[in-house]
Amino acid sequence: MYDLIILGAGPAGYYAAEKAGEAGMSIVLVEKSLIGGICLNEGCIPSKTLLHSAKLYKQAKKFTSFRITATDVSLDISAIISRKDKVVSTLRRGLAFTLKKCNVIMETGAGFILPQKTTFSMCRSKIQFSKRAPDGLHGFRANPSSNSGR
Repeated sequence: MYDLIILGAGPAGYYAAEKAGEAGMSIVLVEKSLIGGICLNEGCIPSKTLLHSAKLYKQAKKFTSFRITATDVSLDISAIISRKDKVVSTLRRGLAFTLKKCNVIMETGAGFILPQKTTFSMCRSKIQFSKRAPDGLHGFRANPSSNSGR
């Protein structure tokens, strides 16, 4: 039985899971791919890592205008891609560690919300969760008179 199920482990999902876990809730975070979502794995972080390498290369090509001699300045695309992969992997491991420390359970799969039910279907398993948030969760308040669980 879980207090909260979060679909998607992108920036909003992992942050919500971390804060809810710190507040003592029982959390499961469901992601169909890799923790961090598109931003960490395909978008923002990989792009900025590659752009940084390109900017450094461009600067190195202009060293002579600063009376700096650098011979054989070249791009090693394989090494640049490897560095990008290492940066992404390191950040992903850091997120996983933080979530584990907050007692967040990670599940890989696609989640579906079923109307009027307290059961969450995910690929081959079913997860049940309670509808009540614990008292004192910052930004959330349990409302015993409400049937919606909000």
